[in-house]
Amino acid sequence: MVVETSRFKDAEKIIKNVLASGKGTILPDEALGIIESSGISTPDYVMAKTAKEAVEASRTIGFPVVLKIASSDVLHKSDVGGVVVGVESEEEVEKHYDEIMDNLAKDVPNACITGILVQKQVRQATEVIIGGIRDEQFGPAVMFGLGGVFVELFKDVAFRIAPVTETEALEMMKEIKGYPILSGNRVI
Repeated sequence: MVVETSRFKDAEKIIKNVLASGKGTILPDEALGIIESSGISTPDYVMAKTAKEAVEASRTIGFPVVLKIASSDVLHKSDVGGVVVGVESEEEVEKHYDEIMDNLAKDVPNACITGILVQKQVRQATEVIIGGIRDEQFGPAVMFGLGGVFVELFKDVAFRIAPVTETEALEMMKEIKGYPILSGNRVI
């Protein structure tokens, strides 16, 4: 896949804003913006700051939706009740929005909350994680693995020194133990 260099300017702008903010964490909508700027399609999403905005977003996006907390203080959203999948109605959106906010107030009371990401739920998809680090010895590196709860459960990721070519990215996918899941084998 060849991506126009000009498209990366959007990703560069997002990353520069994150670095300038000093928060050190990319929020879900920012991550999706970076992904989209590299030519990868994502399910429709809206960042909602109120339950009313979340309901309006879900109405526009269409059900079912997923609700995900957006906070630079919360890296593992599901650990603090910050993710709800399979939300099927406006009433459920409002209820779960409030539940997520209550969970965070209880579990991470000082968290800076940007909002809740409302995203179209994709059925029959495999979640992956892609990350980046700056290694003291090797410099920028890219990480790939199965996402969601699998990343913590299996701790099965691959790393490459950046930049990564398409061939190297495919090699990373194939070298994780979870590759059979990515290739369509659902035997877990």
